[in-house]
Amino acid sequence: MNKQLLMELVQVCDDLEEACNRPGVMSLAGKMAEKRCAKEVKTYFRILSARVKLAHFEKLANLTDEQQARHAAEMKMRDVARRSGDILQRILKGNIHAAILAADKQQVLHEAQGATVTVGPASGMLSADAEAYAEAQAAQHVVGINQTTVDAIADLVADAVGNQQTPSELSRGLRDLLAGWTKDRSDLVAQHEMADAFGYAAMEKLKREEIEYKQLILSPEACPVCESIEDNGPVPVDEPFVDEDGNEYDRSPIHIRCRCATTGARAPEGEQP
Repeated sequence: MNKQLLMELVQVCDDLEEACNRPGVMSLAGKMAEKRCAKEVKTYFRILSARVKLAHFEKLANLTDEQQARHAAEMKMRDVARRSGDILQRILKGNIHAAILAADKQQVLHEAQGATVTVGPASGMLSADAEAYAEAQAAQHVVGINQTTVDAIADLVADAVGNQQTPSELSRGLRDLLAGWTKDRSDLVAQHEMADAFGYAAMEKLKREEIEYKQLILSPEACPVCESIEDNGPVPVDEPFVDEDGNEYDRSPIHIRCRCATTGARAPEGEQP
């Protein structure tokens, strides 16, 4: 084996080891869960887009009253979302459940106050508990996703009528919107759901293992809000994180697209027994 190839293999192994030891969605398990979820959510949005096309929203451009057009679009889109909602709920439930169990098994190593804190490799979360949480989260989030979808279509149709667009122009607008759903919205949904699942699993693990303190671990692209929370240092597990403006957060994700993680930590100096 030549020296260059050997060096490349060593680098790959180092990268894999680093990824395995990262907490939350930045871990290897987290990235795999997010990729799988995004792929399945993309399939859902493709199905939804096909049903939107079959509903012929472009015909609403012939209406003359903007409010009437908005109402008609809302009614049509609610029916489309209702018929598609069960697909999305099954996708989210399955992926959230799998992500929680994967997150519970990953070993989290974090340097806190000069010492390594290990939150075990697997603390045995019951699959039934994870499934119950996943089902509740999926049902709740489908409602929000569907409402956002209804509002987006209704706004587009109302704007088209208000601006006196032709059915062809509205059809092009719909096509662009649907393309954005398949790529951007599916990625956003997957990112948030997986980050939330890993955050939930982290908190459950800390409680079960009786870890007394938690801390936010920053991702490479952490925002000022997360940085201010990290600057405040560890807090008791049953108390919230607090940012520089006094806003409280139980755990990560702190915001949409948040990649930071909640992990165990040593008690701050002065509070250690």
